[in-house]
Formats: sequence, structure tokens, C-alpha cells
Amino acid sequence: MKKNIIIALLSLVALSCTNDLEELNVNKKDFANTTDASLFTSAQYKLFNQMAETKHL
Repeated sequence: MKKNIIIALLSLVALSCTNDLEELNVNKKDFANTTDASLFTSAQYKLFNQMAETKHL
């Protein structure tokens, strides 16, 4: 009886395996396409804020 249960469980595990594991290894929070203009604008904004903060010290 135990042997039949073990064989059934092993066959279920073997049949449930899939070859499509690449789709699980995708970072969904990563930016797909980013333009240089948006990054440069962000850099300018941060630099301006940093300069404005240090000017008051």
C-alpha cells in the first residue's frame, strides 16, 4: 500500500514539472524602456534641490 502511494506521488510530481520556467524569472518591477531625457531631467531636479538646500546653510 505504501509503495503504491509513493509511486502515485512520484508520478504526480514528475507530471507536474514544466519546461516554461523562464517566464517565472522576470522582474516585473523593472523599467522596460527609459529615455535619456527623463533620466537627465531627474538628475537636474535633484541637483537643483541639493544646491538650493546647501545655499541656505
